[in-house]
Amino acid sequence: MNNYVLNDEIGQGAFSTIYKGRYRSTTEFYAIASIDKTRRERVVNCVQILRSMRHPNVIEFHNWYETNNHLWIITEYCTGGDMSTVLRSRIQLKTVAVQAFGRDIAVGLLYIHSKGVVSNDVQTRNLLMDSAAILRFHDFSLACYFNDASTRPLIGTPLYMAPELFMCDKPVFSVASDLWSFGCVLHELATGEPPFSATDLEVLLTDILTAPTPRVTAMPESFQTLLNGLLEKDPLRRFTWGDVIRSDFWDEPIPPPSSPLPTHPGWEEFKRDKTSRLGAAFSWTEADARAVVAHAVAVAKSNTTAHNVEEKESAAATLNVAKELDFTSSAAQRAALKLEPAKAERTAHSADNGATATHTNTSPSAYASPARTSYTRATRSTNDQGSTSAPGRTSRVAETNVGGPQRRRGSKGRGGTTSRDASGPGAASVAYAGGRAAYAANASNANDDSPSEATLSAFAAGALRRVALAELLPHQTDQHIRPLSNNSRIEYTPEASYDATTLGFTALTAAEINSLSPSRHTAFFRSLYVALSNTRSGHESLRNVMNYIMALCSDPEVARASVNSSVMRQCVKHAGRQDAPASFRATAALIMGLLVRTTAFITDEVASSSILADSMQLFEDETEVTVKRKLLACIGEFLFYIAVQNEAQRQLWNVQRATVRRIFLSALDCRDDVLKHYAAKMIENMTSTPQKEMALELFAEPVFVEKLLSVFALPQMEGRSEDMRSDAACAAFKLAMIKEDLILTVMQSKEVPVTSYASVMQRSSVTHLMQILMTFMNHALVKGMTALQNPFMQMWTKAAQESRSNRGMNLFMSTLSAADAEEIVGNMLFVSDEVLDHLSEAIEQASVAVYGKTLLFVTLIGCVGGSGLCCVLSSRCVAFLDRLVRDTDKYVRKCAVATSEFLGWFISDKLTSIARRVSSTSTPTHLTVIQQLLNCAAIRNGIDFQTSVFQSLATCIDKAMNNTLYGTYENDFNSVADRFVESPVVVLKYKDSICQHLVTSYAEMLGRRDTSGRFTAVRFLTSAMVPIAAEDAESRKENSCAATVAHKILNVVVPNLASLLQETSPIPVNTMRLLMTSGEMAQSTLSGLVTERLLGTVFEYINGSGGDEDMFYPLSFVHVCLLACARVDILNYVVRQGLCTQALRAIASALQEKNDQHMEVCCILLAEVLRRVTSDATSRVTVQCAESARKDTISSVLLPICVDTNNSVAVMESAASAIEDYARLSALARADLTSSTTLGAYIVAVSNALYSQTKRTVATRLLTAFNVSCESSSRDVLQSLSRNSPLISVLKTAAGAANMRVAAAEADRLLKLLA
Repeated sequence: MNNYVLNDEIGQGAFSTIYKGRYRSTTEFYAIASIDKTRRERVVNCVQILRSMRHPNVIEFHNWYETNNHLWIITEYCTGGDMSTVLRSRIQLKTVAVQAFGRDIAVGLLYIHSKGVVSNDVQTRNLLMDSAAILRFHDFSLACYFNDASTRPLIGTPLYMAPELFMCDKPVFSVASDLWSFGCVLHELATGEPPFSATDLEVLLTDILTAPTPRVTAMPESFQTLLNGLLEKDPLRRFTWGDVIRSDFWDEPIPPPSSPLPTHPGWEEFKRDKTSRLGAAFSWTEADARAVVAHAVAVAKSNTTAHNVEEKESAAATLNVAKELDFTSSAAQRAALKLEPAKAERTAHSADNGATATHTNTSPSAYASPARTSYTRATRSTNDQGSTSAPGRTSRVAETNVGGPQRRRGSKGRGGTTSRDASGPGAASVAYAGGRAAYAANASNANDDSPSEATLSAFAAGALRRVALAELLPHQTDQHIRPLSNNSRIEYTPEASYDATTLGFTALTAAEINSLSPSRHTAFFRSLYVALSNTRSGHESLRNVMNYIMALCSDPEVARASVNSSVMRQCVKHAGRQDAPASFRATAALIMGLLVRTTAFITDEVASSSILADSMQLFEDETEVTVKRKLLACIGEFLFYIAVQNEAQRQLWNVQRATVRRIFLSALDCRDDVLKHYAAKMIENMTSTPQKEMALELFAEPVFVEKLLSVFALPQMEGRSEDMRSDAACAAFKLAMIKEDLILTVMQSKEVPVTSYASVMQRSSVTHLMQILMTFMNHALVKGMTALQNPFMQMWTKAAQESRSNRGMNLFMSTLSAADAEEIVGNMLFVSDEVLDHLSEAIEQASVAVYGKTLLFVTLIGCVGGSGLCCVLSSRCVAFLDRLVRDTDKYVRKCAVATSEFLGWFISDKLTSIARRVSSTSTPTHLTVIQQLLNCAAIRNGIDFQTSVFQSLATCIDKAMNNTLYGTYENDFNSVADRFVESPVVVLKYKDSICQHLVTSYAEMLGRRDTSGRFTAVRFLTSAMVPIAAEDAESRKENSCAATVAHKILNVVVPNLASLLQETSPIPVNTMRLLMTSGEMAQSTLSGLVTERLLGTVFEYINGSGGDEDMFYPLSFVHVCLLACARVDILNYVVRQGLCTQALRAIASALQEKNDQHMEVCCILLAEVLRRVTSDATSRVTVQCAESARKDTISSVLLPICVDTNNSVAVMESAASAIEDYARLSALARADLTSSTTLGAYIVAVSNALYSQTKRTVATRLLTAFNVSCESSSRDVLQSLSRNSPLISVLKTAAGAANMRVAAAEADRLLKLLA
């Protein structure tokens, strides 16, 4: 690709960019497509098919290349653009234009089918218009051969896809499906849009399967007949090519194929199958179509190629029918299509009912009040299994992203132990002496490693300062607010039923009640109250009424009317009736809780009443545990409703704080696990609301923390809910996060000591607990560091203040004492490595929020300073972090960015410190950690390295060459530097810093006589300079930084070339590659360094090389020298050294090995040398050039290049130029060219060149070479040539080529000579 110049960008796709470009030595323009390497399979498929096509209606392929970052396809340049662009300009094509363009498409498509290829992507976007307004097919990335058509994935643009592709169990792309697409394109040419053009995928596919062919009134009837035949739904009845060719629509006949189309096995099997099962027709019912469309839409949505759940859902919601979609389904999905429509409808109906039932109690309108939004959102984000997920997110089961970890696989390691936790949950791998001791030990090991304002100054204005820590610490799923009443995860309550005939009033549905007039609405609730208060009817009759009310509780409007009426008060009375059965009282209490849970508004009158106090009194007086459960749930619902109100509203309720505390402490202390669970869940709900005042007033005390952690510490046993234990622990952690004085209470708990956090992470079967524990640990670190005035916290505090937003300011405020803060931070430091170690084993079961919180935890440990981060970042932990940063979830990406920004500071700070002085204690540790971080591609690529990193590293490398203290770490410095040139992407990102600092240091190392240092320097310099030269056009400018260092490299390498080429492999090969690359970038410098001595050294290496594969870089360097230096003595010297012979040998080897790159370089070099020699009449090396030609040089080496149309035009032009010059120089070459054994290949080469306008130079040079040869041939040879009819025929064709005047003149001269 170095030989091509890219000019204008002329097109862009999702994975490619198209440029207008030219070959450096010509003025011919090409279309050059730069394509992402992820599309390699498609590119290879396109190239394989396109290079086999030779037709006026198919784009001409020239070459393709692969570079470090891209794949490149070079094709003929069409000036008219693609047909879809033309049609978008709203041009109304006349009938004659539709005929002409349609005929181009038909002729081209028929040719493609004659080659045994199905296009699979016939659409206006894939049709280019050349300068003569002829349409050309150009994109074959989805094409396939007939034999492969039945195994291709179902991918295409829906607007142009045939109906049978969706209706068959095994879709087969065929000639028939291409003809359907052809019909769609014809309709688009005539009207400006495809025949079925709905923008919604479901509507579009339904139209394709069921709608009739649209009429085009502006076109003749013959067009409509053709269109109807092409858009026939049944592929077995659709027009064939014979029908298309015979159509009356065409103004010019379409030539039929010279031979029958190749056999299409998949299509033949399809026809046999359909005709045997269905008779002559292939049709479907509307029910079939509906089922197929639903299936196709679902598959397309699931196959959207987004990288994370949110983006995937967004892409699936807006499927673009004008772009490529993937409809490929699994075998199980295809089997689902075989269900009878009735069964499918029943299944769908059942699913709908199930969904309704699931969400009955969490209807969005049930929490319409803004104050209860958080409750609603959290309630709606619980799936059937109770796992927590973000709104709109499904649980992340067995989902694997490219390069990322699988989530929620089988319960690997769950409940298992490692050597660390074998001694029990409170064990630690090191004796625990308290947090302050750990903090002091970390500080004592720090030396000067602790962060300071000075070390942060370089980053203070950058992205690290803008890290929004206050927004990252919480995740939207941390809330985990769940209803209490009728929560099946706490207590199962059977669904109640009622007998409408014995109610005593008409049983209305919720919708019917809400539609009543005000007077009738009041009357209905009066009758409901009368029935509910009729104690004489007996308990069973009253329970029947209550069951009816329970059925209405899920409707927010009915709930609002009920809770604010006498119905609610009557339920309170029934809940306290000690003469009634416990189940009766429990039902009344359940109704109370459900009504409060569902209503969005409670009047001030009810709030001011004693209803809450009465409910709490009932709880304390009640002896039956089943009733106490429902009453506690009801109290919890009341308190949650009150908590989310404003201050004035809360005051109306006059909450008795002492009574609330007594009730919930008694519930946490009781023997009944369900009561414990209700109490724990209630406290967690309260601590999860944005309004935390009531939670602070009621529960933020050490006694509640201790009770909750005691519940978590209860032993596992059959029937005991893990959710209860998890909710209790989460409530305790959340209490500590709303009142920082409780952080140490939590950490110093005897039930769940801080040293057990690692095993809690690994053993928890409830993923939400892992998430909240990580949140608590991060929160504790921030509070502790804030109290200790940590520089990072001070930096982020100032940034929050300057943002003019109060959001997050509370996070950076702390009243902790220094001693308590040291204890908290020290505790986190002590358990950090063990927590991360256990997390790495349990991460498969973690929610996606834990991924991001783990990254933040590592970042915060690093912010503490000292040796903490280096102790944590073992090779295992770094590999674990590398997995996390690869995740594409939006929240995880934000956390990964914050971690990357910190690690960027960390690496810069440590290298700067090492460059200042080395330490026998800290330097080895820092270099090891830096290498481990840089060894992980995802971590390395996420960091935006500052210039100081490269500057400090270069200083270290320079010192290592001269200072024994630094020399100890020379290999480590080189290893770090190698990571920056390991990937071309990284090299190009930091090219200026790499060139300015590192390349200069390694250039100096290269000039030394140390073999080991030379090997390192050559490897590094080659890895750095080659990508820059290949991908960065700016680097070729003389004043660029890359050109400047290339100048330095040349000045070091050229004087030392002889000794470098004598080193052991691979130093010589890499040296020549480096020399060639640097010479290309700094040709002005090279021109002054080119001498016979330099070139003599190169030729000694060529002559002594082990094989032809080692000649590429030396010969390329010689070519660069000739381009940079035009001196005749240099040219004469290289010819005398046998350059032409060497080049011919290399070309012959490249032909045999099919090495296009080597052949291209050698052909261009040979043509350049011969051109200079033949154009100089006074040249002293004419004889040497002539002697390099052997008797079969033309026929065996050069002419085959011109014959093979797969070669690039530039290579063919170079070979033809060499043939012409050899014909002028060598009698052997002339005889070889005119021999009878060569004529066949010569005729083919000229014919191919005449066929393409872009190869007119090839044709001209071949004809000139033959002219020169004939002019010196004998009469017998001329007579023999004149009798060769194929030769005379091709010469006459050339003489008549109006668009190749020079070639025509040469052919005319030849004809006269042979006449």
